Amino acid sequence: SLELERIYVLNEFQGKQIGKWMLEQVKILAKEKKKTFVWLGVWEHNTKAIAFYEMYGFHKFGTHPYFIGKDKQSDWLMRCDIV
Repeated sequence: SLELERIYVLNEFQGKQIGKWMLEQVKILAKEKKKTFVWLGVWEHNTKAIAFYEMYGFHKFGTHPYFIGKDKQSDWLMRCDIV
């Protein structure tokens, strides 16, 4: 597998297909490296990001807790199979 650790697009550049292009490049790289899927973690309350990833073939396969100070947060683990 290949982990996508960070993907950020500044607000003024959102809606210009930059995120889509980045995901396509990651999928190309994963395929070249003979990986079977790409996965990432996204904060469970980031509905905009979750919808974006789902639109491009990612689905939830688990969760992962983490802490910001003493505040327990949860990431959705999402994956996209490479075919």
